[in-house]
Formats: sequence, structure tokens, C-alpha cells
Amino acid sequence: MTVKINDKKIGTLTDLEGKYEIKNISAGTYEIHCSYTGYKKAEHKITVTQDKITFNISLTETSIDIGEVVVKGSVNKETESSARKSEKNSDNILNIIPAKTIQLLPDITVGNILQRISGVSVVRNSSGDGQYAIIRGMDKRYNYTLVNGIKIPSPDNKNRYVPMDIFPAEMLERLEVVKALTPNMEGDAIGGAMNMIMKSAPDHLTISATASTGYSQLFADRPFSGFDSKGIAFQAPSEIHGSKYVAVPSDFSVKHLNYQEVKLPVNSLFGFTLGNRILNNKLGFVIAGSFQKTYRGSNSIFFNPNGQPSPDPAPNTPLFDKIQKREYSTLQTRSGLHTKLDYLLNANNKLSLYGMFMQLDEEMHRHTMDNSFTVLGDESILDRSRFQRQNIYNATLQGNHTLTPKLKFNWSAAYSNATSKTPDWTDLSVTYKITMGADGKPTESARYIDPVTHIWTHNQDEDKSGYLNFIYDLKKCRNICRRDVSYKKPK
Repeated sequence: MTVKINDKKIGTLTDLEGKYEIKNISAGTYEIHCSYTGYKKAEHKITVTQDKITFNISLTETSIDIGEVVVKGSVNKETESSARKSEKNSDNILNIIPAKTIQLLPDITVGNILQRISGVSVVRNSSGDGQYAIIRGMDKRYNYTLVNGIKIPSPDNKNRYVPMDIFPAEMLERLEVVKALTPNMEGDAIGGAMNMIMKSAPDHLTISATASTGYSQLFADRPFSGFDSKGIAFQAPSEIHGSKYVAVPSDFSVKHLNYQEVKLPVNSLFGFTLGNRILNNKLGFVIAGSFQKTYRGSNSIFFNPNGQPSPDPAPNTPLFDKIQKREYSTLQTRSGLHTKLDYLLNANNKLSLYGMFMQLDEEMHRHTMDNSFTVLGDESILDRSRFQRQNIYNATLQGNHTLTPKLKFNWSAAYSNATSKTPDWTDLSVTYKITMGADGKPTESARYIDPVTHIWTHNQDEDKSGYLNFIYDLKKCRNICRRDVSYKKPK
């Protein structure tokens, strides 16, 4: 118990037996205040007339009636324990890789993360990066991709599957791979679905930034051979001047055929995240961005078989006409930005707005030496310059509402756009002949430039969709009624 003399602004605490002592008090009248948790405060006036007096104090017990006590808790879905619990409680076969695990992996794209999941293999591109997923042995065309549960289109002009190397890994809260579809999911997949859950608004101020660098050992052995893509025209001459226009040589640029060699180029990766909850914790927001500039490459050898096998030295002995040595030098510039806002109207209603933009620029130089097995004959050197830009954009407005303790519903309105542009894809071939010289040594002839080809391709896919889900809980079971409405803009 606390005992305090207001006039003197001094006081003390009682011991375990309730005794107290205040020293050095001169004669006079004072007001004593006594307080203790769970008891009413007491005020008394005492008069000090001698050096030592005794004054006993008693307090009356008090109580406060509480209508209800609400205990709220939140789960950090970026942790390994949360992922394992979600897998355990899931209604279908589900594998999850959370953000905390992604931070420990060397993978910088979602395409490479997929190879860490059991039952999933990846299809790699020419530089060795994972690009498409094969789930349970089913080809990539039998799977689809989701972002926060919303299906997104593909930038590919012929296929619906989405290249997963567009997405930076550090922007994910978790990656879910569904291996068995349930009735409340899109039904156009046999193998499974990949659901990328992006970072959500935190409960408190969060600021994080990452930076890293490195190099590829391949370019320590040979230089990186690249070109400048700034001078590439994104429109073909016929798109600029009309379909009846006859192109002339000056309409085509050759800047991207001027290759520059760089010895041991340095990769650079940057990322940031900013999130908070304001306005009495009603409005939450998160902004996350990523920028990656990586130099990739590969060396490969291709054998061109002859259509007719040889009977010697054994029947059906394979024959090869040519051998091609290919060197790939690829510069990938990957950037991504996503933001999410959510607003709590009240305990039963919540609105959220999500926006995402991803872009992958790829500059690829393929150098091919086409050599014959014979010493003499025609030889050729082929160079390919290809610049490709792929974009994926998504905006989603969602609402979650609780009508009664048993009846809930949520809705989503989504717009997605995917584009792919490959401007001025150029192939250059140089041919020369090796003949036997007068001195008996092989002699190389003059080199001839074959016709140069320029190809422009571009594609766009746009989706508009809406989802409405009603959830009604019974005592022993749960009935889920769902009606989806989708619209795809015709080309």
C-alpha cells in the first residue's frame, strides 16, 4: 500500500505486514492519502504534536464489472511454422515456401524457387534459369498461375502458362503450390496451380532494404558479349508507314549488331519494403520494390545428324554432318513494384486494393560457330541479337464482409494485362569457304554476308474478372456457394 503526505510531497510503502514509517515530520496538521490496487482510496487528516505517533489506516475493497474481454492475435505467415500449420490444416494437397525460407535460399526468381518443392520440376531457359513448372509430372500447359488468388494472363502469344522468372522472389510473403484442385478454384488445370501471395500490410512500421552483388564464373573464363538495346525500334517499318510500305535499308538499325565484350561483369540486386498501419490501425499499407540486373550465359554444343546412318563399322552407325558451338550471353534486367492498401470499416467489414507491375528485359546474344567435321568446305558464323520485354500488370479490389456469425461473403474485381514485345530480332550469318592452297595448307576465302533478317513480334492479353463467394457455416459441416463471373476482352 502507498502512503503519501500531500503537503510534504513525501511518502512510503508498507511492508509485508502492513507497517509503515515516515520520519522527520514537524508538528502540524497533515492530509494523508492511501491507495492500493483493488481498494478504494482513503484520505485522512492527522495532527502531529509529538516526536512519534501511531496512526492505523484501513481500506475498503472495491470491484469493477467488465462486460467482455477480447483477446486478439495475429499469425506471421512468413514463418516456417505458419507454413507447416497451413499445410496441415489445408483441405487439399498444398506445399508452401514462406518468405523466411526464401531469404535463406540463393534463388532470386520464383521460377528457381519452384524447384525446391517436392513433386515439382522446372523447365529452364537457355541461360539455365527455371522458367516454367511441371507439377506432378503434368506439362506446364496443364497448370495455371495465381497472384493473391487471382488468375493472371500470360505474355506468351501462343500459350497460357506464365513464365515464372519474371517475378522477383523477395517480393513474396509465401509461395503456394496446389497439387489437388478443390471446387472453389478455377477448374482449367489438371496438374495444379501456383499461387503467389505477395507481402501484406504489417501491424507496425516496417522498413527493410537489401542489396547484393556477385559475378558469374562463366565470364571469368570468357568475356560477356553484349549489345546496346537503346537504339532498337519497337515498331516495324510497316507499322509506322502502313502495310503497303516497301522498306529500304535505312529503315533498319545495325547498332545491336555491334557487340562489346565485357570481362567479368558484376551483377547487382536491390530491394526495399515500407509498410505501416495508421489512422487508429484502420488503414494499412505496404510498398515493395525490386531491381535485379544479372549477367547470364551458357556454352553448348549441338550435333546435326545425317538422315542416313552408316553401315560401317556396324549397321545403323549414326553420322553427323555438322557440329555447332554456341555461346549465349544474356543480360536480364528485372524490376517489380507492388503495393497494397487495406481499410477496416469496422469489425465485420474490410476493403483492400492491390496493384502489381512486373517487367523483364532480356538482351540475348547468341554466337554460333558452324564447323564441318571435314577440314575443307563451307563454314559459317551466325550471330543473333534478340531483345525481349515482358510486362505483367494486375489491379484487384476486394472486400470481406461478415453478415451474421454463420454467414460471410467476399468479393473481388480484378483487371490484368500481360504484354510481350520482341522488336527487331536480327540474325546475321557470315559464310566463307576453306580450300586447299597451292602450298598444301588450308586457305580461307573471303567472307560473305548472307541476307540479314529482321523480325518484330508483340502480343497482349487482357483479362477482366469478378468473383463472389458466400460462406455459410453449419454446426457439423461447411457449405460454400460460389459464383464466378469473368470477361475476357476479344482480340
